[in-house]
Amino acid sequence: MNAEARARAHFDRGEQMWRDGSRSDAISEYRAAVRLAPGFLDAGIALGAAYNQQGEFEAAAAAYRRILNLDAGHTEATFGLASALRASGDYEQAEPYYERALAMHPGPAEPYWELGFTREMLGRKAAAIEAYEACLARDPDHGVARHLLDALTGTTSARAPADYVAALFDDYAEDFERSMAEDLHYAVPGSIADKITEICETRRRIAKTPSFARVLDLGAGTGLTGAAIGHLAGELHGVDLSPKMLELANRGGLYDRAFVADMAAFLNPPPQGEYRGAFPNYDLIVSGDALVYLGDLAPVFAGAAGRLNPGGWFLFTVELLPEGAYALQSTGRYAHSTGYIRETASGAGFKLDSLDPITPRRDGTRNIEGLLGGLYKA
Repeated sequence: MNAEARARAHFDRGEQMWRDGSRSDAISEYRAAVRLAPGFLDAGIALGAAYNQQGEFEAAAAAYRRILNLDAGHTEATFGLASALRASGDYEQAEPYYERALAMHPGPAEPYWELGFTREMLGRKAAAIEAYEACLARDPDHGVARHLLDALTGTTSARAPADYVAALFDDYAEDFERSMAEDLHYAVPGSIADKITEICETRRRIAKTPSFARVLDLGAGTGLTGAAIGHLAGELHGVDLSPKMLELANRGGLYDRAFVADMAAFLNPPPQGEYRGAFPNYDLIVSGDALVYLGDLAPVFAGAAGRLNPGGWFLFTVELLPEGAYALQSTGRYAHSTGYIRETASGAGFKLDSLDPITPRRDGTRNIEGLLGGLYKA
């Protein structure tokens, strides 16, 4: 068997392994194919794409550069290199590769939002708006481009589109916990755990019940909040829109049940819906740093009230808006006012226990002002 045939065999095995979920083994097979036949560009593209999807952006960029050294006009490699550079935060280098790739192949919508985000990170607002609008001209329902454009232009919508949230956290999943701890000084899990401990102490004094039998982690992510409160829960369920985030959370078996779902849809299923009857109601629902992707909180508050047992609690965090109801910020996250929280909680039938000021995270050198809300279902 000659080198080309052996390379093809490695590539075919890699493709099967990737489909089967054996990603590191697939990458090894792609690498073997490229070593045997450097001009086998399909194997090089597969290797770059695999590294990109695994969050190994430097390795992805190197794979795509090898292809471009052989074929400078290779459109897919040019797009792939631009994407790897953007994902690694090298926006200065990413922008010209996006522009070069789109000059060769201007049809697809997806690269335009990536170019728009790249330009936004470089402080080129007008050029970013132009790219987001180009994406929407090709795909008017593109939720990522719509939300980023709204955030950049100060247009407040009722919520971030589901595909924006899923795409954001699927991309972010592998680096999420490191970034939250090291870059953002994320404090929400500890704040929620402290509040639950306080509630448990009161419950122990009153009813001799120190923990909650069934708990729902709403917008669970990789399980940072779930891990902080798991010892206080008899049974812990997690819900998140990002499959990759929940996959990471459940590698250690953190959640007894985990569901890929929209928060409001999970809490408010139709009579014959996917989640109706799946569980009894909950004794505690928590949502740490997830409601920041919703403007209108009424569906989630009403759904939480409906899924809680009498005497149940809903604990959540939001970013603070000084006045008004809610607003989409330039970060793509929503902020909410204390007045809006009080009104929405009352409308859902909750008793407001507390709205405590917290610093949920940092943005660069700036502390973000937030609230930890505690609602009680009588």
